[in-house]
Amino acid sequence: MQQSNYCKWVLLGQATTAGSTGLTAEVDMANYEGVEFVGIAGSTSTIAHTLAAATGASTTDSFVALSGATHATTGGNDFAVLDVYRPRERWLQVTFTTTAASEKVLMARQYGPRKLQSATTYDTAVVSPNT
Repeated sequence: MQQSNYCKWVLLGQATTAGSTGLTAEVDMANYEGVEFVGIAGSTSTIAHTLAAATGASTTDSFVALSGATHATTGGNDFAVLDVYRPRERWLQVTFTTTAASEKVLMARQYGPRKLQSATTYDTAVVSPNT
């Protein structure tokens, strides 16, 4: 089974210079069952990272924090993963913060499409073990 037909990866944001500013982005969950958020911090020092999600009916709505949808970790060059399955509202807002200056990347993998994608919107390489 080729996974690229069943999920969609989205780069939500990146901070290529070391800074303590967090990354925040909204994700439209229309036609998807769930989403995994991945926050990666690039710092060799031990710092705390927090990945949190909130939900709202629209991007102009007041987002409400999801109960239990916070993941915190500490460590150098560490990452956090947060999986939200079947959110009640259409929009999710995710925030990835660190307690110290570090480079950051925030990505999302939406899965469980209600309609299979006919083409991907990102670079894909399909490799068969028979070749």
